[in-house]
Amino acid sequence: MSWKTICWEAILLGFLFSCAGSDNQPVDRNLQIDYDYLKSNFQQPDKTYGVNCWWWWLNGNVTKEAITKDLEAMRSRNFQGAMIFDAGGHNQRGNKDIPAGPLFGSKEWTDLFVFALDEAKRLGLEIGFNIQSGWNLGGPCVTPQYAAKQLTYSEQKAAGGKTLRLQLAEPEIHKGFYKDIVVLAFPANKENKTDEPVSNLDLKLGFHELGGSAPDCRFLLENSSHGREKKLDKTICLVDKARIVDLTGKMDEKGLLSWDAPAGDWNIMRIGYTCTRSEVSTSSRDWQGNVLDYMDRNAFDYYWNTVVEPILQAAGEKHVGSTLKFMETDSWECGGMNWTDAFADEFRSYCGYDLKLYLPLIAGHVVDNIDASNAFLADFRKTIGHLVATNHYARFAEHAHQHNMGIQPESAGPHAGPLDGIKDYGFSDIVMSEFWSPSPHRPRPQDRFFIKQASSAAHIYGKKIVGAESFTTIGPHWNDELWHDQKSAFDHEICAG
Repeated sequence: MSWKTICWEAILLGFLFSCAGSDNQPVDRNLQIDYDYLKSNFQQPDKTYGVNCWWWWLNGNVTKEAITKDLEAMRSRNFQGAMIFDAGGHNQRGNKDIPAGPLFGSKEWTDLFVFALDEAKRLGLEIGFNIQSGWNLGGPCVTPQYAAKQLTYSEQKAAGGKTLRLQLAEPEIHKGFYKDIVVLAFPANKENKTDEPVSNLDLKLGFHELGGSAPDCRFLLENSSHGREKKLDKTICLVDKARIVDLTGKMDEKGLLSWDAPAGDWNIMRIGYTCTRSEVSTSSRDWQGNVLDYMDRNAFDYYWNTVVEPILQAAGEKHVGSTLKFMETDSWECGGMNWTDAFADEFRSYCGYDLKLYLPLIAGHVVDNIDASNAFLADFRKTIGHLVATNHYARFAEHAHQHNMGIQPESAGPHAGPLDGIKDYGFSDIVMSEFWSPSPHRPRPQDRFFIKQASSAAHIYGKKIVGAESFTTIGPHWNDELWHDQKSAFDHEICAG
């Protein structure tokens, strides 16, 4: 998981705090273009457009005096607004700690937040906020029930031709959470062995991110002898789906299996799901905790009702939807996740078939053949991406729109995780990405420029505004030169859309 710096100038390009200006109507290509209007509007943009900043509340350490001073400085420089972003990271790269302020969402923090809205209203500025401290949506309230999930399994060999009474080992468990999905058995005789595994299996199953900077992912659709899979110290079976036996009903609550097994050698798999190890990153003070289950609509509702709704209620009608216009969550840096409570039903609804007989793949076995296995894995990843889009980002938008607010999450990465960035962007009111200034952390252009994807999505959906977390860098601090480093990066991304 990468770490972002706290950067003083995270400028949002063309940022628009107006739900009315971010409708999803398709663009009429036959409209006459008024170039005189474009020229004058470019030289002196409408006041609804303008420079905004990510207004870092580092370690929650803010005061009313500092809030007033910051906002008055923004107004004096013709800022249009700011995005309140509570986060840690102040002590990266050898910097000293900043004393902790009020914890995000506490009464003390919320009082300061409402004061900031009052001051912004006085000054004619519009405000957004990140709906947590740090990033990877989650926090101390997220119990394992609502945390990100992943598949897990145990397997053992058994000789058939008799009644088996076996205590099936409990699969690997994280954070004290585990639920069974299915128990499967399949022949494991000599004729079922294969020397050709599915390549890059953990990545194809969505257990991990694919890379930190939007890498080429076409290899996921192929089988390669040079795959990045972990070595399996076991025999791989070529599993005939027609010969898989579902033993779920023959295992009791304690994992004891009773089965009249036909003759032959059998491989028995107990398959379930647990939490991922993912945690909130770069948060203030004690706002650590589990990452939310992005595929579960109920998990987002729980987070919204527990964390976000009380902040909006404190802000009240005088601010919500007027002074307070947008909400944000940051980039995907939470690794992989590949299961949720209703995943099997969601997969059947989305793909049209049952996935359970393909689950021996999670242990490295090949189901039917390599092509069939890779085809299933493609459907599996598409389902994950679909659920992240519809049960997380779409649900975020639904809640926001009920309050006459918009959303602008960095919902397409740039970390390449098990998500469909273009689909996610379809639910954003502002399509949001990021770009970096040169730094040892991201020295090459392909590692630091990501606006093209958001720009493309804006054209696809007819979105009017592309936002950017801008000029991000990781140490050494203060090494950026405005004209050499920042302007060149800005120019590159303006040309990207």
